[in-house]
Amino acid sequence: MTKIIVLIGCGNIGSRTLQSLVSVDAASLGGLQIWCVDPSAEALDLARTRAGEIIGAGSIDGLDLRFVSDVSELPRTIDLAVVSTTSSVRHAAVTALMDHARIDCLVLEKFLFTGRQHYADLSARLNAAGTRAWVNCPRPAWPGYMALAARLRGTGPLSIRVAGSGWALASNAIHFLAAFEAVTGERFDRFDGSGLDKDPIENRRHGYREVTGTLAASGDGGSSASLVCFKGGRAAVTVDILGAAGRFVIFEAQSRMLEQSEETGWDWKEVPFEMLYASQMAPVFQDLLTDGACALPDYGSMIAPHLGLISIYNHVFFGPGQEDRLCPVT
Repeated sequence: MTKIIVLIGCGNIGSRTLQSLVSVDAASLGGLQIWCVDPSAEALDLARTRAGEIIGAGSIDGLDLRFVSDVSELPRTIDLAVVSTTSSVRHAAVTALMDHARIDCLVLEKFLFTGRQHYADLSARLNAAGTRAWVNCPRPAWPGYMALAARLRGTGPLSIRVAGSGWALASNAIHFLAAFEAVTGERFDRFDGSGLDKDPIENRRHGYREVTGTLAASGDGGSSASLVCFKGGRAAVTVDILGAAGRFVIFEAQSRMLEQSEETGWDWKEVPFEMLYASQMAPVFQDLLTDGACALPDYGSMIAPHLGLISIYNHVFFGPGQEDRLCPVT
């Protein structure tokens, strides 16, 4: 029976996600109907273009691709929905979609929501509807981090440091926290923002803000992490993981890692580190449509980290006692 996928939001990230969706093996699922929704004709054109980069001049057997401007045009039953909007409108977008259709699996982009109350509201909606949800923090599904998790879980606490220039810490910290949870098996939802710079900066997306400096995070099993974003310079982002099993310095953008461990005779050795772009996540979506499970973190596990970060960020943005304000991070 044909599987129904809905993609809400067809901007830059959404259109790249569409490239993953059209790469799912439609024939093995009995057919695939993908609905792309965006009120912007320009965004829909971008989605068509990027889908065409994968499909080419011909067609894919069993794939039916449709483009609409409003949720009201969608089917009433959806196997998988991906909501790829900015954070300020995501809660309204999810609410409208769940009011319109029954959804089996739901994937949400981070930073999830700007308002604290939105998290509990969606939890209640998911429970009432029987919808399962995940957060599109993809690093736990990257082969490189999956391999590290297989090696490092159970070896003791880890000390982790992410550092680089201008990598949008407020927006992207949750990505790395999801990776740390996958590698350590611990929950990272305790934060210290005392090392963050007092002056926030503007995000490249209008209406949103960013932070620089150092954010500290603690795992519930003894691991610790520091996430450092330098305000100036052009330092490439590196991830440095240190524990009893060795030291692993990851250069994600270059798909390589320096390793010093018992396996290398405690000498430094360069090895490949496989990452996945947003356009390469087809295996995750295939798993969701086939098994109803995937390597992405589930929604419930991501609530506490998001709420903790909202408190930290709002303290920087607005000052003490303002933790419950809408948080302008996306």
